[in-house]
Amino acid sequence: ITAAKYSLEHDPQLFLKRYKTVIGSFFPSSAVKNENQQIPADFGSAVLMKRPVNFNDPVHKKFQLGKYGWSDLQFEYLQKIISLCENKNISFTAFYPPKRSDFIVDYNTNCAAIHASFLAKLKAFGFVSPITGSFEQLQPGADSLFADAYHLNKPGQEIYSEIFLKMVMKKD
Repeated sequence: ITAAKYSLEHDPQLFLKRYKTVIGSFFPSSAVKNENQQIPADFGSAVLMKRPVNFNDPVHKKFQLGKYGWSDLQFEYLQKIISLCENKNISFTAFYPPKRSDFIVDYNTNCAAIHASFLAKLKAFGFVSPITGSFEQLQPGADSLFADAYHLNKPGQEIYSEIFLKMVMKKD
């Protein structure tokens, strides 16, 4: 319920799409189609076809821990995913994805306590995997590789795929 309230408050359009999709899952013939993306022929990452509208605020405004707190469920399911990977002999890698420079500045300036509380919560739930990479992996001067604050554009996807492969290969 808390996630639904947060979603409704911060992105009503996305809220409606999500819950229409959930309801549509009970009626497969009426499934929602996402017109905002196109799956490439090579089955790579989806390419955003238009600019998302819900990423205009500085990142520190997205966190509302005083109002909503951390959801234990996300940490419980992360541990379940890790266990499933281990049981299936699949290597699990946690990583920081690259971010635009304005995101990095805002995060470094305003989110130290939030980041520390997130890491503490991970530890409390038994998360011991190293976290590789950094937000700055494509910086400085690579803001043109982003479609918005959170998503890479096609050239960014191609460059970061190489970086990510090297991170994963170094880990094994």
